[in-house]
Amino acid sequence: MHPQEIPQGIDLIYRFDPQGRFTYVNEKARALFDMDIDAILGQPYYSFVREDFQEKVAAFYALQIEKRQASSYFEFPFIADGKEIWIGQTIELVCENNKVVELLGVARPITELRKVKADLKESDEHLLALLKHLDAAILIEDAQGKIRYVNDNFCRYFRLDSSPAELAGQVCAEVGAGISHLFKNPEAFGAGIGRCLEEQVIRRSERIAMADERVLERDYIPMLIDEQNRGNLWVYRDVTMRYLTEQALIESEKKYREVIQNIDLGLMEVDKDETILWANDSFLKTTGHELKNLQGKNAKDTFLTEEDIAFTAKRLKETQHLRERGESSVYELPIRHKDGSQLWMQISGAPIKDISGKVIGSLGIHHNITPLKSLQSQLEYRLTLQAILLDLANDLIFLNPDKENEVIQKALGRLGSFVNADRVYIFDYHLDENYTTNTYEWCAEGISPEIENLQEVPLEAIPEWFETHEQGKPMIYDRVADLPEGHPVREILEPQGIQSIITMPVLGNGRLRGFIGFDAVRTQKSWNADEKELLEFMAQMLAAHNIKNEFENRLGASEYRMRTVLENALDAVITINESGLVEDWNHQAEQMFKYKEAEVIAKSLSGLIIPEKYAAAHERGMEHFLASGEGPVLNRRIELIGHDKEGRHFPLELSIIPFKIEGHYYFSAFLRDITARKQAEEDMNIALEQQKELARMKSRLISMASHEFRTPLTTIKANAEMLELWATKIPEEHREKANRYLERLNRETNRLSNIMTDILMLGRLESGRLNSQLKSLDLVSFIHDMNDRHFSSQEDGRQLKIVLEGAPKLVRIDPEMLEHIIQNLVGNAFKYSKGRGNPSLELNFGTDKVRLSVKDQGIGVPEEDQNKIFNSFYRAENTRGIQGSGMGLSVVKQMSDMQNLNLRFFSKEGEGSEFVIDIPIYA
Repeated sequence: MHPQEIPQGIDLIYRFDPQGRFTYVNEKARALFDMDIDAILGQPYYSFVREDFQEKVAAFYALQIEKRQASSYFEFPFIADGKEIWIGQTIELVCENNKVVELLGVARPITELRKVKADLKESDEHLLALLKHLDAAILIEDAQGKIRYVNDNFCRYFRLDSSPAELAGQVCAEVGAGISHLFKNPEAFGAGIGRCLEEQVIRRSERIAMADERVLERDYIPMLIDEQNRGNLWVYRDVTMRYLTEQALIESEKKYREVIQNIDLGLMEVDKDETILWANDSFLKTTGHELKNLQGKNAKDTFLTEEDIAFTAKRLKETQHLRERGESSVYELPIRHKDGSQLWMQISGAPIKDISGKVIGSLGIHHNITPLKSLQSQLEYRLTLQAILLDLANDLIFLNPDKENEVIQKALGRLGSFVNADRVYIFDYHLDENYTTNTYEWCAEGISPEIENLQEVPLEAIPEWFETHEQGKPMIYDRVADLPEGHPVREILEPQGIQSIITMPVLGNGRLRGFIGFDAVRTQKSWNADEKELLEFMAQMLAAHNIKNEFENRLGASEYRMRTVLENALDAVITINESGLVEDWNHQAEQMFKYKEAEVIAKSLSGLIIPEKYAAAHERGMEHFLASGEGPVLNRRIELIGHDKEGRHFPLELSIIPFKIEGHYYFSAFLRDITARKQAEEDMNIALEQQKELARMKSRLISMASHEFRTPLTTIKANAEMLELWATKIPEEHREKANRYLERLNRETNRLSNIMTDILMLGRLESGRLNSQLKSLDLVSFIHDMNDRHFSSQEDGRQLKIVLEGAPKLVRIDPEMLEHIIQNLVGNAFKYSKGRGNPSLELNFGTDKVRLSVKDQGIGVPEEDQNKIFNSFYRAENTRGIQGSGMGLSVVKQMSDMQNLNLRFFSKEGEGSEFVIDIPIYA
């Protein structure tokens, strides 16, 4: 097989010793070289590298071995069978006793660029959408120096009257000349622009002074593809009042490499008995395990439960059969994280053979697709919900009175199963007799019925319940146990074992008719928006059903059913005669097609809603049915395009039912506008791709922050220490001023270091890479020690007031996380209460928990911000002018949740705040 014939995306796997000689190649690698395996083994790998790259490749991997770098990635051309092919290769060192004994290579061809370019184009579109909302001024120019894109911030930063759309296509140099007066040194600004365009190298964080005393920071990124300039990206940030801004990094020439390098792939090697031999760091981080605890264990027993094995038995059997035959396979499999949670993996399995070609094990490449599965589940949930709503509507609209009990009971069961409720029920209000009674009830398996105990319940026994429904509002209690002792609602619900409840009033024609509700008996439940929407929809259907029954009693069942179909159907209902003329046109048809009933009666349907190109087919179908009694589109649902009075074309779902009255045929058509459903499917696909892109950007941001900030901070601190030594030798009259500058330098460096620590900690928390390590702890000693180390030397002389109540006891908690939590809470208490009293930290030891409270008399949190202060990077409006990053409370919240600590706060603007954490006593 020639290299060009090898399908893209198939991994080449091989090993070689530290001297570069091949010790193993898989079948895909053998096919690439087009040689027998025996002829390849023992050959130096660089003999297959293109001659001008051999020295570079050898030097690259020699440096990796010298530095003991666990993993590396490099791209270079191979010469195989006289043909050249570029590959991207990942090398991992295999060490024993700190000595490199072997190198493992995983590579794949990277010449298929068309698909990658298409992906990158879509990624560009997502990035441009994100750039619009970045807190920075963005300008993208093309290779000819014309503006391709600017955001609103750019116009605001540079006082431009033109809109972004009006600026597109203008010459950048001309726009720059028009705003040059805004800069303190226009010549320097112009020279800087020219230098960037000439050198075409990335420049970051260049400071620019503005004439109005603002200070901007500028990033310049040339967009180079195949060493040709395709344009430039300019990013301006206003850093006058803040010290950390978000950065937008777009490096067009490296996009493809970043995509490849940042793919989070895990590798695991097993023998023929599925005993784990080795796994890489990515796999270990994803699954939460350590290599020493995995080696020697059975992979199936370690990562699959009995339920998982039963669920995937057929797939595992097929995979095992392929492995024994020495063939690769790709499949999806649910595995278990160390903490027991489920991870969905897409696994590419390749057999490992010994020198004789015998299969001795396999190597699995694992891609975590858990987020994708989650999105698929959400889509399935929404589609199932939509189907239930439509079916309930149809069932109740076309309800046969003889089967009313059966249909309603079935509907309650379907509702209960979908939302995992333990009971679903309907009550009727008899207001003239002042009671309510349970008329229908469905119970989940194992839940006792209560319908017999809930007949003719007096309204005075549940006044709050009745008054809420009378106002047209739902009655919701997520935690019945939180109601006060003796509360009427609690007195009724607790004997039934109800922990959570939601009921929705049934209102029709302005009259309260009853209510429908869900009970949670086995566990507490918070009712989400979908469940409330479903219950409200069912209440509306019941109200319509009750009204229909009343009308049927007055008008007669036959006439009313027809009117109900026409006027109350969720779909447009149109009836035509055998001549194709409209006989009936319901309200929904008026809404959908914009024609009033009077405009269409006795008119041909073809000229109204059927597009002209389908009109002839419609008339031929009518003629065929009348002649033969056959119609391919009758009595089934089809999708087609319709148009309304205004000429708007939109997708429809159509079902046609023929019927005969007095020898003449009529056709009733039920039409549903499915524009929203089609759009929802498209939106879900777009949302999925956006989430993938955001995840990749977030990973790159945190990685960049660690590398780009930590190294210079360390250098700055080291130089500051040297300057402090130097300051002791300068004349005394200058020493105090020098020390003051050095103190400010150290303070700001430490503050930036703390911000970076919070960013990295937040990244570890949100990615699940931080686990709590619970230990028994003397909380009193711990608090006093922290006070001595962190809070005893405040610049304004204030002290932390420590108050103890109750007998001290040991607690069980992660000390490192607790230190982060207290340092953030107490640090905030000092920071946001400058010029006021001492903050306090209170420990109240109870029977089973300790109440830890941090209280200040500071600026407080405005009420409108209180539900968002635990969000990452969020800061309240009244904190402007006070240094901070908005990450501390997010870290506190996530660390508290990880340890099941009950975190809450109380605050009033201008009076102060109190943050409270309940910590379990160590038993």
